[in-house]
Amino acid sequence: MRILVLTIEYPPLGGGASPMSHEVNKNYMQRGHEVEVVTMSFKGLPEEEHVDGIHIHRVPCRRTQKHISYPLEHVSFILAARKFLKKYLLTHSFDVCHTHFIIPTGILARWMYKNYRIPFIITAHGSDVPGFNPDRFYLLHKISPTLIRSIVKWSSAIVVPSIYLGSLLKKVVTHSDSKIIHIPNGINTDYFVPGKKKK
Repeated sequence: MRILVLTIEYPPLGGGASPMSHEVNKNYMQRGHEVEVVTMSFKGLPEEEHVDGIHIHRVPCRRTQKHISYPLEHVSFILAARKFLKKYLLTHSFDVCHTHFIIPTGILARWMYKNYRIPFIITAHGSDVPGFNPDRFYLLHKISPTLIRSIVKWSSAIVVPSIYLGSLLKKVVTHSDSKIIHIPNGINTDYFVPGKKKK
């Protein structure tokens, strides 16, 4: 299966969602799938590269910081990624799209589904769900519920890593809450081994 991954942060950019999405992609690869990522560019990073067999495309945008990005930067990414995908999808096909964050990348996934019939799932990570981090995203969360409902309506499923995040999302997408699936973040037990507890 050919999987297209959309995300605003991918190693070495971003916070927790960044390494998590890369680990998921590596597991897709281990299961015999092909994975391509479309993500934000940043100074000093190549526009295109292969990492662990994953084909990464970084599209030009206005991102200014490595560990955090802002709504206007997200808009620049959506516009650039849409332009890139319009051309790229003429010669490349995908079976499914795995999108990280309902907003902003869910906007791209919904557009691709409507225009190219590529089904998509979304992993919500927190800041994209109203009620999570209200101190930082209060205004955005006030205006995003209608857009979130539209994106979820066209999706195949929405994955949430915690029951709490799922409960917040269910308050927004009351008519589509059956699409919400709880899958906790995994842990690499080859790397993280239980040790003896110390006081």
